[in-house]
Amino acid sequence: MRTIWNGSISFGLVNIPIGLALATQRNDVSFRTLHRECGTPIKQKRWCPFHEREVEADELVKGWEVAKGEFIFVEESDLEAVALQRSQAIDILRFVKLADVDPVYFDRTYYLAPAAADAQRRPYVLLLRAMEESGMAAVGKFVLWGKENLCLIRSRDGALLLETRDPDRCYDQLADAVLGSGVAVSALSSPDNNLGAVFEYLTGDGGRR
Repeated sequence: MRTIWNGSISFGLVNIPIGLALATQRNDVSFRTLHRECGTPIKQKRWCPFHEREVEADELVKGWEVAKGEFIFVEESDLEAVALQRSQAIDILRFVKLADVDPVYFDRTYYLAPAAADAQRRPYVLLLRAMEESGMAAVGKFVLWGKENLCLIRSRDGALLLETRDPDRCYDQLADAVLGSGVAVSALSSPDNNLGAVFEYLTGDGGRR
């Protein structure tokens, strides 16, 4: 799985190394260019003057001109990485019942991939197991496209997923919906807000309230 950004899930003294990978591709509405007089779609040829032939859509890539006539390829994943490069952590604010969060507020899904080293994978697995057993999710914030944004971390099929906010939804409306329920990380019983305290809360009576 190719990650586009590497950072950590952070709360209290806990830092869980993760990588962010695309889980979905955007399917935006596309329009055809028509001849106004007859309504016939216009054929636009993609012509490569170097090879002197027409090229297909899957042969195209975005490019940035670094010098006259000299380009470097820019993939969609590169653009995503640039947008995320200012943020090195996903700060967890609170834990909420997943069933209480309306999915209408969220837009895009990413996989949160664990670190390769066994010692660094353990806290990831512990958090994942706690979420699976309790039906809880985590509300956090991180920087996306240069702006601080709310996100939701949940478990699914043995992995952690991150959902980003739908840009068409009001930030304050989402904040009211998800920040008014569950429990804040700062309110957990442990003064260090360590992973053991989180696991105990999620899988104990706190996570079943």
